Amino acid sequence: MDYKGLCKRIVWGSACLISFSTMGCHLIFPFPAADYPTYNPYYCTASIYRDLPEGEAFTERYNTYLWPDQDLNQDAAVNETDADILCSQKIDAYMDTLMAPGFTWKKRHISIFPASLRMDGTDCTDVAPASPVYGGPWGSALSWQDPDGSGPAEIPQSDAHVWIKMTDESGNQHEVTPLLDHALVTLSERTGRPDPLGNYIRTDRHIRISHMEFDLKPFWINGMKVTRFHIHNIGTALTDKYGNFAAFEPNTIKFFLYARGEKDGESGETETCILNDRGTQINYVIYPQYFLFNLDTQFDIGGLPVWVKLKLASNYGKPFNMHQPYVSLPVNWVQTSPADLGPYFSHDHDGDLWKFLWFENFEAGDEKFLGKGPVLSGIPFSVGDHEITVVAYDSQGAYHTDTAVLTIVPPDDCTDALVVADGRHEGTLAAAANDGSASCDFASDQPDFWYSYKVRAPGLLSVNTCGTNDLGGQDTGMDTILSLHTDCTDIAGSELPGACNDDWTFDPGFSCLGVDSGDLRDAAVTLPVTGGQDILIRVSKTGDTPADEFVLNVTLEAAACPGDFDKDQDVDGKDAAQLASDPSQLGLGYFAPDFGKRDCF
Repeated sequence: MDYKGLCKRIVWGSACLISFSTMGCHLIFPFPAADYPTYNPYYCTASIYRDLPEGEAFTERYNTYLWPDQDLNQDAAVNETDADILCSQKIDAYMDTLMAPGFTWKKRHISIFPASLRMDGTDCTDVAPASPVYGGPWGSALSWQDPDGSGPAEIPQSDAHVWIKMTDESGNQHEVTPLLDHALVTLSERTGRPDPLGNYIRTDRHIRISHMEFDLKPFWINGMKVTRFHIHNIGTALTDKYGNFAAFEPNTIKFFLYARGEKDGESGETETCILNDRGTQINYVIYPQYFLFNLDTQFDIGGLPVWVKLKLASNYGKPFNMHQPYVSLPVNWVQTSPADLGPYFSHDHDGDLWKFLWFENFEAGDEKFLGKGPVLSGIPFSVGDHEITVVAYDSQGAYHTDTAVLTIVPPDDCTDALVVADGRHEGTLAAAANDGSASCDFASDQPDFWYSYKVRAPGLLSVNTCGTNDLGGQDTGMDTILSLHTDCTDIAGSELPGACNDDWTFDPGFSCLGVDSGDLRDAAVTLPVTGGQDILIRVSKTGDTPADEFVLNVTLEAAACPGDFDKDQDVDGKDAAQLASDPSQLGLGYFAPDFGKRDCF
């Protein structure tokens, strides 16, 4: 066999594709090995925090692996003392670079100890750019062992899968699916991150991986036995977004690769440091009962490509170590003030969910700490939208956050009716209760919302919910019921004659023509009114439609008023000025003697 030809060009593909060239054949993985000094790896951990009112604190459990390669204390040795100095430096850099600005961040409970001996401790600092900031908030330590089922963990191969495809110099393809011997991913989620210009985007959720490593079990491919294949990262992997198909930001992470192979009695090994300069793709999904991590990366080493694909998955109950809790807030969150704050869902894999912290405008300049507890009751808010963030901690310091918009609507009781004038008004029944009924309301227990309208002049008042049934798409909105009343103490008895409507087609004004194009479920009422009259408008719905948003349109077609030539519903000097050339034709009796305002009612 032409071993020189074999060593000259070997291509591995799909899961891990490596293309080599070398001087001299001492086997496989023959691209030139870099001479990286190996240092003892250390584990660095600390608590980063900022003080909150009421004696509370927002905390992050910082953790990272270190490979100290400098004699920082100048004692002619690289040892744990240098690791301690490096740990403190990395924490300071992490706070300055990756934490929200405008807050006083502090560190405490710093701890340094030697890491597992199975880790190859190499910090390839000679690869540009300089080593990125280490560490990240504590979250999850995901570990896979013996995924072929031969060991005590008994994780199936489908949960930890690598596929390798090799094409030799003759064009022959060779495929293997080597087994994963060991994999470790230490990661967490956070809301907030700096953009490429250094601006902190507090609502941009992302993940960080402080350590990732994996080893393949020995495998054969085209007569070659690969006895060792190992990759681990150097520094923190910071993603450019959260969730599926996020990418490691270019230049925020480096990888160290070591490989050794044997063939026909010869052996060879190589180690190299790889700069992530393309944005490694990562598919990352975490749910309360499922975790998926897909790594798909491509490096360029001296013009030669290296591709790595790795799938790690686990269902709840499999032997892996998931510390990070999970919390989510309601969608379409609507309440009246004072409001009760509570998560829609919360979960923790190892059952040690500890505490909840609540914020408005989390990590913004106007941040407000709302309190601590799984549920906060009676929190006052102004009417409108409020950005709410909850932080859920477990007893180990791991945390998870979720942010949602809480919409505060006015109280929906008749006695708290919202004062409105002519025009279009938007509302919702999502948080409304029931305190009234109407003659055309056949489901009298449905929620209702109240408005108060003062008639400014005699005329014809038109009130409708035109457009509501088509909000979000044809016939996707509510089927509304509309009624007009005069007294909150006797709602049903004070309903104005002819002032209750379910579907607008029964309204003589045909108010929703051209607006309600589907099942014609909007409501409309038109009736004569007198000036100064107080009217209560009740918006409700049928029982077979969900409580949702609605539109209320109010229009007054004022009756003609003698002398009101500018049509502003009063007769004053403005109207007299228009007739100054010939006021006698209408008579000055129409106007107030001092040319002041005289209302038309």
